[in-house]
Amino acid sequence: MAARPRIYKNHVENLYQKTDKRNGKTYFSYKHPESGKFIGLGSDRDKAFAAAKEANLVFAERRLDTLRLIIDSDPKVVASSGISVKSWVERYIKLQNSRMKDGKLKPETVRTKVYRAELMTRYLGSKRLREITTKDIFDVIEQYTSREKFGMARNIQAAWRDIFIEAQYAGEVDTGFNPVSSTRKVQVEVKRKRITEDDVTALFSSKLYRTRHYLKMASKIAITTGLRRGDIVNLKYSDIKDGHLFVSLNKSNGRTKIAFPLELTNPYLNQSLADIIAECRSTKIVSKYLVHHTRNQISRNSIVKGQRVNAETITTAFYEAKTECKDSLSDFSVSFHELRSFAERTYRDAGFDTKILLGHKNQETTDTYNNNRSDQYTFIKLPSNM
Repeated sequence: MAARPRIYKNHVENLYQKTDKRNGKTYFSYKHPESGKFIGLGSDRDKAFAAAKEANLVFAERRLDTLRLIIDSDPKVVASSGISVKSWVERYIKLQNSRMKDGKLKPETVRTKVYRAELMTRYLGSKRLREITTKDIFDVIEQYTSREKFGMARNIQAAWRDIFIEAQYAGEVDTGFNPVSSTRKVQVEVKRKRITEDDVTALFSSKLYRTRHYLKMASKIAITTGLRRGDIVNLKYSDIKDGHLFVSLNKSNGRTKIAFPLELTNPYLNQSLADIIAECRSTKIVSKYLVHHTRNQISRNSIVKGQRVNAETITTAFYEAKTECKDSLSDFSVSFHELRSFAERTYRDAGFDTKILLGHKNQETTDTYNNNRSDQYTFIKLPSNM
């Protein structure tokens, strides 16, 4: 009968070793904690150690989940110690999905909320929600700030604050209990630079802009209207009526509505919105969308001519164009969103009311929008000198 593999002296639970006398090699195996069967891990010591540790974590989490289910199914235990973080996060995610179905939240918003909520489960899932301290939150945030991931740290801070607010509404924690609120607000240094006229000229001269029709059209629309990327890719020819392009802004969930006159012309491009729309049609491809794909692509996600272009595709193409002409740019960090800023600056110099044009909601413009019904549009007025 073969001898049982010996446990390795630098002990990792469930990891065993056995030396083959024929070649002198040491082989590692992992004993399944539930079935008792041995699983071969080869002769690479480091890989065997890593695999065994990872497997132990998986089984430990499984045991914790089982224990949590037992505890959370006992009303007396829940009443005394409160709901677990993992159980509350699961309820929180269901709540966000329900709001999405009711049209109160956009799918993109929910995906972001779910991802950040699941991070709380990853870091604090085994704890009871009432037991979470400010120190617990700080330790997680510090893992990101120490690696200079300040943006992600701030996003986690905001998302987890909302999770505790919802828990207060549900009565799972006491009113006012929110350990995130006591942590110092993460400061994010904005490193993105303003795009210059020379930068825009260099980008429009790139080969990518000449060959990617959707990128050129999206950029021209951004400069002419100041719209965000997400609004541009959703523009349809059916939005054009009575000499205007009617747009409901995504960021306000459609509550802010702007009507752009087709004669609107950005001083830099010196091309009217009507001319740009005609250029969108010049592909002679049947499509509902102003910004659309101009050729079929067979890939994991097949693309058909005339199909709507995703916002992420615009970002990727813009990055590729930047890379092509990086030696001509004032700063490589400029983004597609900076075309919106470029539009604001050029229109401001031309005498436009750029707060209305860009759909900003400071107090003055908020009052204007709040005095209108939700189905009314703000019509952009051209300056008298145009």
